[in-house]
Amino acid sequence: MADEARLVGAFVLPLCVVWVLIPVAIAVAARTDFYDHPAGGYKSHRTPTPYLGGAAVVAGFLAAVMIFGGELSESLPIVACVAALSILGTVDDRVGTRPIHRILAGAVAGAALWSAGVSWGLDSELADLALTVLWTLALTNAFNILDNMDGVVGTLAAVCAVGISASAYLTGDVLLSASALALCGACLGFLRYNLTRPARIFLGDGGSMPIGFAVAALSMSVVPTESFGWPALLGAGMLVGVPILDTLQVIISRTRRGIPLTQPGRESLSYRLQRRFRSVRHIVVVLGALQAASSLLAVVTIELGRGAVIAAGTGSLLVGVILIAILETPAWAPDTSERPEQVRV
Repeated sequence: MADEARLVGAFVLPLCVVWVLIPVAIAVAARTDFYDHPAGGYKSHRTPTPYLGGAAVVAGFLAAVMIFGGELSESLPIVACVAALSILGTVDDRVGTRPIHRILAGAVAGAALWSAGVSWGLDSELADLALTVLWTLALTNAFNILDNMDGVVGTLAAVCAVGISASAYLTGDVLLSASALALCGACLGFLRYNLTRPARIFLGDGGSMPIGFAVAALSMSVVPTESFGWPALLGAGMLVGVPILDTLQVIISRTRRGIPLTQPGRESLSYRLQRRFRSVRHIVVVLGALQAASSLLAVVTIELGRGAVIAAGTGSLLVGVILIAILETPAWAPDTSERPEQVRV
């Protein structure tokens, strides 16, 4: 198959699959009462809204990966883990699961990636395994945390995937580039139904967890560790800069206030931006633009080489520290007013 046809197919197929499956998911949710019901507090949408958006996104992504992502034996670890996390997340959406179960599932998925050779390539196998599991857990939970406002996860995942795809293509890995485009297409297909007023369907844990895992796996694979060494972590970090920034900011904010990390809260970037941008679409655009800038910096510096990645990555870390310090000031405290047309957890 020609490279151009592979890339176009990998993007278009999941986009179309999700467009077709979302109405089916809405109908199934209606028949089974699989809704996110308004419950006050952080669940501030006005009417019951269907879950199962994540199932449609995962179906579109996996179909494209299996068709355009190369040999199934090579993509099987990602396919299996994405499917398993989607099932676990859907169960959590329906009946609820304990946080420790989701953490263990993310750790097992990270270990499965490492066993399949998707890792950071560190000299110490134990350190390599630990870092792979930590990276996978961090991004799986990062996207789960970000799923607090319509359009945020879909937009950030799509932008991250475009950056990963571009970097992979420039380094000659067309199959990885196609897999990343598959994730982008699936997420954009979902946004058509999620960024309406009101949202027609929610992603749920059945979507945010596998999406986060897919971003983690793809970003680990894109920077050639054999030539970059440890700076590969900086390059990958810039490709997923906003989710990492959001997670660190939430951890620091809750730790300072003595709030358990597993407790729902409004420390996320999306809530803090409500003070400046009252429209969900504006907030989504701002977050997407920040990630696009970070991704572009990553793609360019990865092409320039190891030294450029170290310089840009170090600069990005310093900028992140400054941003977190600013966001922790009272002027950027999250908006606690309930605006049902905007906020949803």
